[in-house]
Amino acid sequence: MTIARRKALRALQSRRAEAALPEVRVPESAGSDEELMEAVARLPEQERVVVMLRFFDGREVGEVAVILGRPEGTVRKQLSRAYERMRGEMMREMTK
Repeated sequence: MTIARRKALRALQSRRAEAALPEVRVPESAGSDEELMEAVARLPEQERVVVMLRFFDGREVGEVAVILGRPEGTVRKQLSRAYERMRGEMMREMTK
């Protein structure tokens, strides 16, 4: 019973966590791949590493957390902060 309960709770947590991350879609008018890479390069190191592992290496959030030895929630928060920084930066570039 305990094992089944824990597995059910983990499955529920993973579904909630997946739903919590917003899908980021960069419009074509947002800039080139080069501008996107520059925005990633300007991120703080911890956020840059998380973004690189997640999107350029194709890792799942749980895998990134294990690789970096951080809780999944921390990785999700770092991704969220990175999205916001990059979105703001790219929006500023678009308005220039």
